Amino acid sequence: AGGWTIQGTNVVGNGPTIVCERPTAIAIANDGRLMIAENGRRKQILFYDVGGSPPKLVRTFGEEGGIEAEVPGAVTPTKFWGLSGTGTDSNGNIYVALNAEGCMIRSFTPVGVLRWQVMGMHFVDCCDVDPLSDGSIVYGTTEKYRMDLSKTAPGGEFTLEDYTLDF
Repeated sequence: AGGWTIQGTNVVGNGPTIVCERPTAIAIANDGRLMIAENGRRKQILFYDVGGSPPKLVRTFGEEGGIEAEVPGAVTPTKFWGLSGTGTDSNGNIYVALNAEGCMIRSFTPVGVLRWQVMGMHFVDCCDVDPLSDGSIVYGTTEKYRMDLSKTAPGGEFTLEDYTLDF
């Protein structure tokens, strides 16, 4: 199951073309399935069995609709946006890269539990404290953070709470 490429909105490879709204990355999972980062309306990782013809969608990962699902903008581990990469390791752990107004890599267990994440949210940005929050809420250009300065581990003092940019 090799030799797949993205051509516009099509994923073309060994067999019939897979049509996605907005594929942004592809990979071969450790079990041989084709992984497609679909950054259109779905904002999910799609797993295809490409052993037969036509390829068959066998699994999706992430909340359908991504950051716009349920409570739009509310950040949870499986609400994706700006999908830019995906893959698995030899243990079946799933990796998802997000890149929109900052970047993030998340690692999940094979069943979808967040293991860890690394965030690089700002290159050039200015943040400001919500004066009604007593310093616990900070807004960036497109993000809302919850601050807890009693936590002293590097990076542990903030939580990305909401993403405020519509897609």
